[in-house]
Amino acid sequence: MTPLPLKSTQKSNTNPSDEIDKSEFMIRTAWLYYIENMTQEEIAKGMGISRIKVDRLIKEAREKGIIEIKVQSPITKNLKLEAGLRSIYHLTNVAVTLPEEEGDLLNKVLAWNAAQILEQRLRPGIKIGVGIGRTTYQLTNFFTPRKLTDCTFISLAGGLNSRANIEDSYETILKLSRLSGGIAKYIYAPFLVSSSEIREAMLQDKAVKSVIE
Repeated sequence: MTPLPLKSTQKSNTNPSDEIDKSEFMIRTAWLYYIENMTQEEIAKGMGISRIKVDRLIKEAREKGIIEIKVQSPITKNLKLEAGLRSIYHLTNVAVTLPEEEGDLLNKVLAWNAAQILEQRLRPGIKIGVGIGRTTYQLTNFFTPRKLTDCTFISLAGGLNSRANIEDSYETILKLSRLSGGIAKYIYAPFLVSSSEIREAMLQDKAVKSVIE
């Protein structure tokens, strides 16, 4: 005859009041950090716990939805797009601008953003390729580096059929180099050639090669 299984008389070691205490402890920690602007070190010292414990409690509060962080601004959608572009294309710097204006004003907004990124990326020895266009040309009006840097600006366009475009390209690079304390290098070759053979021959030219390398 098979005996009936006995019911377990073992009680759970978890005390409901312990869970309440833990939740309140977590909320207090989050309040001190986000509302009273205390550092994790200050919270740890005041509550008699380690800084690692404080960090863990704050992260747990975020994961449980106790903390909601919101940035109220019209540009938040731009910031989300920037984060997505960085993730998808593995980019280092991204600036998304979605103004209502068009035309020349839009070019100025884009140029301003490009100038900000360029100033952040400047460092001794860096080589920066510069293309052509109205936005690139206007970038120099907003480029105000805080200190002089030993950098190199290189023309990526070469020569063009339009003399105005050639002058704009050269003037842009020259102005950027003067503002930053760097040097300017130009590719003295046509932007477009009629065959791949001519292209390969020009790439072997010492003057062109020294700039590209």
